[in-house]
Amino acid sequence: MGLINVMPVLVRREHTDFILSWIWRAGKKKLPRIADTGVAAHEDVNRTWIPQVETLLGPFALMDRVGNGVVCDITKVYFAESGDLSDDCPEILLDRIACGDLGMKRGKGLPTYPDSAWQSPLFLKSASP
Repeated sequence: MGLINVMPVLVRREHTDFILSWIWRAGKKKLPRIADTGVAAHEDVNRTWIPQVETLLGPFALMDRVGNGVVCDITKVYFAESGDLSDDCPEILLDRIACGDLGMKRGKGLPTYPDSAWQSPLFLKSASP
């Protein structure tokens, strides 16, 4: 039998999400707003995230892997539970969905596929224009 590399934790009450999903929810809620408000391009959010969190993918690439429509549907569940407008789907995802850019499975999302810029060894060495 193979190892599944999962750490058990005590969950103290029933909740909609897994703990990691709850942490990721905070990222999906706040990080797109950086791009929505023009603070930084989504590529630069990915570029900042990758070395700091020590992952191979930035948050926008992760959302593209899941699918922008799926991510948006999930945020709408949070919004329905909370009524907090900041829990609703971010504009950057709504714009991509409206353009049909649903993510990696469809070949186009925030990054482009195949051969997205974030896959280049030079990606972490430069800022977006």
